[in-house]
Amino acid sequence: MNNDPHAPPLRGSLPPEGAEPPWGGPAAAGSDPHAPPLRGSLPPEGAEPPWGGPAAARPLPPILLVEDNPMDLDLTLRAFSKRQFANEIQIARDGEEALAWLPRWAAGEPMPAVVLLDINLPRVTGLEVLQAFKRDERARRIPVVVLTSSRDDRDLGKAYDLGVNSYIEKPVSFNKFMEVAGHIELYWCVFNERPYRP
Repeated sequence: MNNDPHAPPLRGSLPPEGAEPPWGGPAAAGSDPHAPPLRGSLPPEGAEPPWGGPAAARPLPPILLVEDNPMDLDLTLRAFSKRQFANEIQIARDGEEALAWLPRWAAGEPMPAVVLLDINLPRVTGLEVLQAFKRDERARRIPVVVLTSSRDDRDLGKAYDLGVNSYIEKPVSFNKFMEVAGHIELYWCVFNERPYRP
């Protein structure tokens, strides 16, 4: 029998009393609190990420809703509220208010996960807003979903020519609007990978 306490253990054997590693005693466990966690292990007390503590969470990006019709705006917000959206909903009530976000994003304000854009806007049309966003170096990567009552094929074709990501006709009923809100939430806010960080 090997009596050397520093010899490697035999398979299935018990370590001698007071033996040092490699017998697997307490000193064998990682003592560095900043080391990446082992799969299934518990983080040391007070450890920083990558252990998955609160500091690892990131704020959700907002959603920019560009809508001038008060009834459609209310319907959209009620559908989002019913879906319990976690993202903040920012509102622009015409095209000029939508374009006013460009310098704010350039100044460092969080960029939205998606822009929901109506086409029939006063002052500056939705298509002009879309064109301005897609020409802007920062905003051009933001997904833009046209959500409109327009059934004009020319609007549809022009929107895609300008780089719109999706074109959805506004539902009439609240239940249908709920379905649309659910699809928007799942695809653009959950599954879609953004090429930037807010």
